[in-house]
Amino acid sequence: FADRMFYWEASANHGRSQASFHGTSLLQQHFINALNVTRSADGALQCNASAGNAIYASATQNRVPGSFAIVDPGCVPLDIFGEGRPSEAARRYVTARTSSQSLLEQSVFNANVSSTLLETWGGPLQYNLGYEHRRESALFAPDPVLQATPQRTRSVSITPTRGQFSTDEFFGEVLVPLINPDSELVLLKKLDLTGKYRQVDNTVNGKFDTYTYGLQWKPISDLEVRGNFTRSLRAPAITELFTPTASIFTSVADSCDTRNVSGGAKPETRRANCAAFYDYYNLDPSTFTSNAVSATVQGTTGGNRHLLNESADSMTYGFTWAPSFLDGLTFAADYYKIEIDDTIVNLSQSDIVTGCFDNSDFNATDVPNANQFCSRIQRGPDGQITSIATGYVNGEFENFEGYSAELNYGFGTDQ
Repeated sequence: FADRMFYWEASANHGRSQASFHGTSLLQQHFINALNVTRSADGALQCNASAGNAIYASATQNRVPGSFAIVDPGCVPLDIFGEGRPSEAARRYVTARTSSQSLLEQSVFNANVSSTLLETWGGPLQYNLGYEHRRESALFAPDPVLQATPQRTRSVSITPTRGQFSTDEFFGEVLVPLINPDSELVLLKKLDLTGKYRQVDNTVNGKFDTYTYGLQWKPISDLEVRGNFTRSLRAPAITELFTPTASIFTSVADSCDTRNVSGGAKPETRRANCAAFYDYYNLDPSTFTSNAVSATVQGTTGGNRHLLNESADSMTYGFTWAPSFLDGLTFAADYYKIEIDDTIVNLSQSDIVTGCFDNSDFNATDVPNANQFCSRIQRGPDGQITSIATGYVNGEFENFEGYSAELNYGFGTDQ
């Protein structure tokens, strides 16, 4: 068309991954029932017919379900004293076969066209324009036994997970040759400018612009120098966004426990903040022992539908040297610097307690909410941890830089 060659490509892909997970779980309430046995008149084991009566219940009323026996007409006594002694009926009563399902799907449509826009003094100005639509979905369906609330097994209830998002992306690339390689200019064998742009519209996180610009310079035939700057993004994954809030049980290395108060990356900051903690809860600094250090406490974990995109600025400089006097030898070296903002992290209990007390941003007049990390820890009037909220959040930033080098030498051999 118009004396120019056009190259186009269109593609559509759909991927689906489905998995089933089978297992055997111990039913806690049935297990306790089956162990609470008496002897019948003929000496046979039988489930305790008085389990759960008024006297027994009053002694166990503060315990969680599944920690004391109840009367169950279907109960089968379980004999655990000896190999092979549990009956088949008892094993079926205290266990359940579970089957959970997961499904991941991704659909991608892409269309792009490339050609030469015009001829410049350095050569043809080439471009590529395109559009891409992407849809991702996922679900996890635990077995009803595993979902049950309160839990029927020895693990916390597992909540079903489902989520999806789609993106519409428009992109363009351009290559601008600034020097004609046949011009034979001194120290200008090649000088190309590249530019790339992409706009991403995400149904969960909105629009975001990414781009790259760079320069490739070849002063002599043996040496090429390059550099570029890139603005990029990473959208939150489905699990980071849509994982339901679920209960967990975890120990917590409480920073103000007498065994931990002088530790951490900033011990002076920790001691100062813990002094405010002791004062707020009227505790003796020399004797405070946190129960959560050696025992588990209940907490929560889950996704976060308010997560922002990660954004990154990266710079790369490097060169490639292929000496003409030694055919087959290539040496390349590069420098990288990457700065990521709003980095997505899954806060652990350790991240939370250290972020609370090893932090110079600490409001000593409101210790329970001294900073955003402290607000994730719930405590009783005695200062003991009663709950902690872990999960996905956007952090501040993550920066790093590095160097890489590669040396290759290839040569032929006689047969």
